[in-house]
Amino acid sequence: MLAACHSDVDPVAAAAESARERTLPSRGRLAAAEPLRRGDFWARAGWTIETELAWADYAVWVVLRLSEYRVARRGGDRLVLTQRLDGDIYILVLVAKQRSAGLQVEAAFQAVPF
Repeated sequence: MLAACHSDVDPVAAAAESARERTLPSRGRLAAAEPLRRGDFWARAGWTIETELAWADYAVWVVLRLSEYRVARRGGDRLVLTQRLDGDIYILVLVAKQRSAGLQVEAAFQAVPF
């Protein structure tokens, strides 16, 4: 699907924006963001979050925030969430990097047809 539907709202761009907003804790900071890029059969976006939360706490919090996503893989410093919607599968990969001033989370959102 990946192309915008007949309405003015692009569902893939909306899903990426929603994921970005909902992975940012209230006491966190969006350190960087890459806009949604598209190929013939994919769309990707990325962002970096900084937070004072520990990775274990952040992972539990974000899974609750993104309850429509399924936990596909969890282990160590990586969490992979997926959601099927409108003929696409949305994949959100979160990778933790511990920093001296707290936690940095690299997020990668991808949409592909299924």
